[in-house]
Amino acid sequence: MHADNRADNRLLRAVRAVGERAMAVLVGRHTALRRISLSPSAVGRIVQATLALHRYEHPIR
Repeated sequence: MHADNRADNRLLRAVRAVGERAMAVLVGRHTALRRISLSPSAVGRIVQATLALHRYEHPIR
């Protein structure tokens, strides 16, 4: 594999890992997210609301 492709893949893996960890935290805390079968835009709004609640409960210091 070309060095540029390897670097791109490494960066994408790192970004994806952060997103997957964040989603795991949200799903673990808010069990309603485990059973969502709505349109992607509706899911996006629900996840945004959940993230706002999570940030309210656990403020960044």
